[in-house]
Amino acid sequence: MPAPLGLNLLADSVGIQVLVYFVSINGVLIDSSKVSYQILRYENNPDNIKVLFDWTDKDWKVLIDKDIRTGRKYGYSVRFKGEFGEISELSAWSVINI
Repeated sequence: MPAPLGLNLLADSVGIQVLVYFVSINGVLIDSSKVSYQILRYENNPDNIKVLFDWTDKDWKVLIDKDIRTGRKYGYSVRFKGEFGEISELSAWSVINI
């Protein structure tokens, strides 16, 4: 299972910085050259899940979500797809309140 994503609120609440860690919850490093990943997001309610970044193999470690509003709660999760198509479990949700 992937480690949870890191989240930082940008100055003046203009966006949320989403940090991708290529490591499992057990501390095992994940070779970013051999996986693609997908980031899911919800607004206010975990039932409102949408794909924020679909499967990509780009080695981005920092992504910015600018589609946010004050007074809301946002949750983010990641899953990886291996070179043979196997898909990991979702990471735990990382949550931030704006």
